Amino acid sequence: MNDLLESRRGQAAIVAAIVFVFLALRIALLRVREPFFDELFTLWIVSKPFAGILEALRHDSGPPLFYFVVHALALRSVDAIRVLSLIASTVTLALIVSARPLGNVRFLAAALLAVYPPAVLFAIDARAYALCAMFAAAGLLAVWSDRPFVAAAMFVAAAYSHYYGALFFPLVLGCASFFSAEIHQQFFDPRARAIFLRHLFVLSASLGVCVWGGHGNWALRRQLFEARNIGRYRL
Repeated sequence: MNDLLESRRGQAAIVAAIVFVFLALRIALLRVREPFFDELFTLWIVSKPFAGILEALRHDSGPPLFYFVVHALALRSVDAIRVLSLIASTVTLALIVSARPLGNVRFLAAALLAVYPPAVLFAIDARAYALCAMFAAAGLLAVWSDRPFVAAAMFVAAAYSHYYGALFFPLVLGCASFFSAEIHQQFFDPRARAIFLRHLFVLSASLGVCVWGGHGNWALRRQLFEARNIGRYRL
């Protein structure tokens, strides 16, 4: 295996095999999977203008970036939005494969991504997960390459795609402390440590509220809508 990775032809063959498995699994699932309720919600909300999307999100969960992108691209079917997610997932794979600072381990990471079941599933969802994962992967690779400002920008984009993206922000601080002696010293300052823990608590509490207020209430309302068959989000 190592001999294969030492030549460009061998690396190209490995990448081709990974890409084939990556696309084959996702395209097959895309063709047979029926739309589900959350995807119909995506289709409903992106039919609104930008202001209408923000207004609707006041009563439901999730940040607006993914919906803004779908609306701007005028994607008006579940399959079209799923293709957007597949493109974002493919970009994530390309970022990993092209990350030469990772060495040969990038091929292992790409292979695991290609066959990891949740990654396969979310890659063809008409939801924000694949876009969030793309920005998060770009941010992580920027952290590894010592580009904290690029990493911060990518994590902001991830957080505006899905609120789980906010969980990656502590990595920027950890990276900065590794490369900056001044920031590293602040970790030993009790006052700075207390401020950091306080902000971390607020972030965790906010995430909890988002999860409960978003998925919890949304699930209860969905059951009510389906039981009454009033079709609030039916198209």
